[in-house]
Amino acid sequence: YKKKLNSWIIKYFEKSYDKENYLADIQIIDTDDLDENDAVRLIYASVDNNAYSFAFSIIKQYAICNANSGKISELARHMLGFAGTEDDDELTQLCEYAFENKKYNADILENLEKRFNGINEQMLDIWNACKDYDVFTGDIEERIVAQMLFTKSSDKRLTDVFDSYVKNGGHRTVIAAYAAYNAFMYFVKHREVDIAVFDVIEELIMEKRAIPDVCVLAYLKYYSLRTGELTESKSRFIYEIIKTLCAVDKCFEFYKNYSEVFALPYNMTDRTFAEYAGNPDSRVEIHYWFGESSNEYTEILSSCGGYFVKGFTLFYSESVRYYFVEEIGSETRKSDIFHMQNNVINKSETAGRFDSINKILSARQQHDPAEMKKCMYDYCVQDYVTQQIFKPM
Repeated sequence: YKKKLNSWIIKYFEKSYDKENYLADIQIIDTDDLDENDAVRLIYASVDNNAYSFAFSIIKQYAICNANSGKISELARHMLGFAGTEDDDELTQLCEYAFENKKYNADILENLEKRFNGINEQMLDIWNACKDYDVFTGDIEERIVAQMLFTKSSDKRLTDVFDSYVKNGGHRTVIAAYAAYNAFMYFVKHREVDIAVFDVIEELIMEKRAIPDVCVLAYLKYYSLRTGELTESKSRFIYEIIKTLCAVDKCFEFYKNYSEVFALPYNMTDRTFAEYAGNPDSRVEIHYWFGESSNEYTEILSSCGGYFVKGFTLFYSESVRYYFVEEIGSETRKSDIFHMQNNVINKSETAGRFDSINKILSARQQHDPAEMKKCMYDYCVQDYVTQQIFKPM
C-alpha cells in the first residue's frame, strides 16, 4: 500500500507543481522503499523542479536506473556547481553516463579529465572530447600514458597524447618512463617509435637527469643513422656522450658510424664488437675461440641497455667464432654460432698502432713488399715518437 501511495504522489508532482514549494512538499514521500520505475520518475520530477541535490540523493540511493541521459546531464551540470562535489565518485559516474550518451559540456569534461579512470579506449575518447572543447588535458594525459605503458599498448594515438602531455608541462618522471619504454622498443626490439622521443631524451640528458642507459643508446643509435643531418653543436654533444660511455667501456659497434664526423675514443678504433640483445635481467655468457684453434674461452657479460657486448681486438684477417648462452630463471637459450673476421683497414688520420700493424699484415697478404716496407717504417716512426713524448713516471 505504501508503494502505491508513493507512486501516486510522485505522479502528482510529475505533472505540474509550484517549484518554490516542491522541495518542502516532496518530503512526504518515503524514499526508502521505492521501486526502480518510481525512483526514476522522482529523479525526473526533481530535476524539472530544480531540486538537484534531492535528485542526486535519490540517484545515490538507487543508482542511475537507466534514466534519461538528458536529465542526468542537466543534473550533473548543476551539481558540479555546488561546493564540495568535486571529488564525489557518484557525480563522476553521472558525468560518465552523460558522456557515454553524448550529453556533455565543458564542465562535465573537466570533471572526467580530473577523475575518470577506465579502459584505454574510454580514456582516449574523453581526451579527444576535451581537446575539442579546449579543456585542459594534462591530468588525464598522465593517467593515459601511465596506463598504456603498464598495458604495453601499441595504440598510435598514444604518441599524440604524449606530445600534448609534454607541452602541458608533464611530470619529468612520467616523461622519462615513456622515453625509456620507447627507447627499449627502438634499441632492443628494433621497432619504429615516435621521433619526438629522441628530442625528449636529448632534453633529459642535457638536464643531467638519471635515465637508463637504453635511453642514451637509443638516442645515439638514432642519430648514427642520420650523421649527415648533424649540426656542429649536436656533433659535439654526441661526441661527449660517446666519450663518457667509452670511458666506462660501454662501447658499441654502431659508434663507428660517427667516425666520419669526429674521431672516436681510442678504445673504439681497434676493436670489433659482438652484441647480443636479451632480457636485461638474464645471465648471459659468451663462448668464443680464435681462428681454427680449439681453445674455447667463456666470459659472463654485463647488460647495457638490454644488450650484452664483448669487444675483440682482431688483427687484419684474424677471425673469431662465438655464441651466446642466456639463462633467465629455469630457461636456457643458446644462440647460433657467429663468425667475425677483420678485413677492414682504418685509413683515417686517427689510426693507431694496431691499425698500422693491420696495414702491414694486409700488404703482406697482398704480396706488396713496397707497401709493407712503407707501413713498417710508419709504425717504427710512430712507436719512436710515442716513446719520446710519453716517458715513464
